[in-house]
Amino acid sequence: MYLSKYSKIAYGQLKLMLTIGCFLLIASCSKQEEYKSSAEDGPTKEEIKHIYSHYIKGHFSEFVSHIASIQGKPRFYKEQIINLYKQQAKQQAETFGKVDSVKVEQIQKAANNKYATVKLSLFYKEASPEEVILQMVYTDNGWKIK
Repeated sequence: MYLSKYSKIAYGQLKLMLTIGCFLLIASCSKQEEYKSSAEDGPTKEEIKHIYSHYIKGHFSEFVSHIASIQGKPRFYKEQIINLYKQQAKQQAETFGKVDSVKVEQIQKAANNKYATVKLSLFYKEASPEEVILQMVYTDNGWKIK
């Protein structure tokens, strides 16, 4: 098959773009699975920090996607919940300042391996630490906030 000079350049660029796209797809899929633990193992510290980091960074849409009771609800309902979390985060920031770090203190699984209670400590730059308790449930999509 004969390709002109410009066709060869376009063909080379297309191959490069497809190769990069494949690498990005593989990397994004492996990143998602990195945090998906089994029911028997319970949620990992890394998984919990990953979920809660969305709240801390202000990625409320992503944070809400990790709440089990939100799954299957209409978009307007999800948007209302996102707005509530935005307001709560704003009030916390005004009261305590920004969260400096998060530490998973304890993970306690229920006997049936479907539920877990997680105790977090939030450390602020200008206030004393705050303790947060998360109830988690295992779903078909992994561990979610109850």
